[in-house]
Amino acid sequence: MDKEPEDIKSIFFEALRKQNDAERAAYLDGVCGKDAILRAEVESLLKSHEKARDFLQSPDLSSGVTLDSSPLTEDPGTVIGSDKRGNRY
Repeated sequence: MDKEPEDIKSIFFEALRKQNDAERAAYLDGVCGKDAILRAEVESLLKSHEKARDFLQSPDLSSGVTLDSSPLTEDPGTVIGSDKRGNRY
């Protein structure tokens, strides 16, 4: 592989800008040529990016779960933990 990490980074970001898989493949064909190691590296980054895409997305709140419907077992004044003697509550 003749490309430096900065080159791989720029290839990766340019590949992300492509509208669909066909455009991305054509771009990688042109920029990577016969360098299979470079192509594999960029494709690995693209796959990782796709997996991580939804990582920090908000959960779907349409499931009907609300904060006021959680089954609380503690009441105001309930002590949680242990006392000075180590007795657990």
